Amino acid sequence: MDYLLEKLFPASEPGNLEHQAIARRLFGVKTCYIESFFDAVEKDYISLDNYLQKALELHVDNLVRLRTLYLK
Repeated sequence: MDYLLEKLFPASEPGNLEHQAIARRLFGVKTCYIESFFDAVEKDYISLDNYLQKALELHVDNLVRLRTLYLK
């Protein structure tokens, strides 16, 4: 995110540090958001696999393919 902010709002320009700070607050990700997501998935779907299959309607074959591409 820092790279993008620097491209959009170069720190060398007056006022851009404030713009960067505002963008971080608006678009930043906090650990508590991620934890809340996983807590809700566990509560409603028991597992991430169930969530992906039921809520996002991903077929098992697609899950296997995604794991092969991104986790190995």
